[in-house]
Amino acid sequence: MDKYLPLQNYLSKKTGFSLRMTFEEIESVLGDSLPKSAYKYPAWWANGEKAHKHSLAWVDAGWKVETV
Repeated sequence: MDKYLPLQNYLSKKTGFSLRMTFEEIESVLGDSLPKSAYKYPAWWANGEKAHKHSLAWVDAGWKVETV
């Protein structure tokens, strides 16, 4: 998950009820590209540690993905 720590830190500082980010904005925060599967498979964005370890970046920051 170290690759996604910058995203977790960024999201931890955000307030409000919703936040909309483009793939490009997420990659800017990460300082790296998202994997091709993030573009191709909506399941990549599933919430919770049982889904994928990278999802802890937003779940642990108090956010969840609703739509991709």
